[in-house]
Amino acid sequence: MSAKIDYRHVLARLATGPIYENDSDHWLMLKAEVERVRTHYADMGLEVVVDESGGYAYLRQKPEESEEAWTPDGVAPIPRILRRTQLSYHQTVFLLLLRERLLRHEQCPDAETALYLDLSDITEMLRPYFPESNNEKKLYDSVQSLLRRFDILNLIFPMKNRSDAIYRVEPIIKAKLPAGLIAEIRTRLAGELKTETAPTTTDANGSSST
Repeated sequence: MSAKIDYRHVLARLATGPIYENDSDHWLMLKAEVERVRTHYADMGLEVVVDESGGYAYLRQKPEESEEAWTPDGVAPIPRILRRTQLSYHQTVFLLLLRERLLRHEQCPDAETALYLDLSDITEMLRPYFPESNNEKKLYDSVQSLLRRFDILNLIFPMKNRSDAIYRVEPIIKAKLPAGLIAEIRTRLAGELKTETAPTTTDANGSSST
């Protein structure tokens, strides 16, 4: 029997990352108390985004809230709460590759609901974007670093209690990189080849910007 929760548990969960539909207790409580939750975060300059078709919810900074904008009656701007993370070249490549795989997965009529990739799949996806080398350990370490980072950003989820490394691609990636921006990001990545400049930034709990 699962422990009883209330809307405060939803507030706490959203503050640490997205809520997914498969977390049924928090998801159902969020839907039941969504206006109350939205009101709570609105006072902090945050918007609660609920994507029912995608099965996820997350926080993002309200676009109209600016750290420099004072109100007409002289009230100071609300400090930005969601930390913005700049993505390196390889992190942006990984985000793009996962988004493209997720898009193809969703277009397959007999596909499972979630997209799962094993370590071998991910390594081969990324291999062309690293310098040619016979040093497989260096490539492995680079891939592991990306996986750890994307786990922290709630973009992938390592499946537990398995002998092989399997990762679930989280649907929040669709908010981080909308399908309409895929071609633009791929073009910009081509211009960033051989550099470590980041073409994108992302909110810790929300969507990306370019």
